[in-house]
Amino acid sequence: MSVGHLYRYFDSKDAIVIALCERNFEDFISRSPILPGEQRFDSDAVIAAALSGFSEIVQRSKAAFVIEVYSHVERSKPIGDIVAHYDQRLRENAHQFLAPLLPGASEEVISTRIEMLLILIQGLWMRVVGDPAIDMERLKMAFGDMLRLILTRDYQG
Repeated sequence: MSVGHLYRYFDSKDAIVIALCERNFEDFISRSPILPGEQRFDSDAVIAAALSGFSEIVQRSKAAFVIEVYSHVERSKPIGDIVAHYDQRLRENAHQFLAPLLPGASEEVISTRIEMLLILIQGLWMRVVGDPAIDMERLKMAFGDMLRLILTRDYQG
């Protein structure tokens, strides 16, 4: 399909990027190894689920796509809006599974842990795109260790 054919279906480059964002971000959320409805409220089960879905999280092509989309956020309000929408959905999903793991934790602590999770995932994307020869097993072990710290360590804030 040529570029000309694409513009039969989309009005602009932003419209194409937005459609791809919606599809890819929705797919990422739906394939998340930790979904709020699954009632996995023990940290070992959450970590095991995340590790079993690790290859999906660090898929290079998807990570590169997300990084590319993020680069458009500052230049395009519609793309920024769609990224903000899916960021909020990820935060809501994370809150639903994280809050029961941290009984008695304040909203500030939970929000900080969510931020840590997002930093971890986005950092993984940068690592797999930035270093094509990265040792994926080592990266997976580091991910598991970091996840365990985020989910189980007492908050010292």
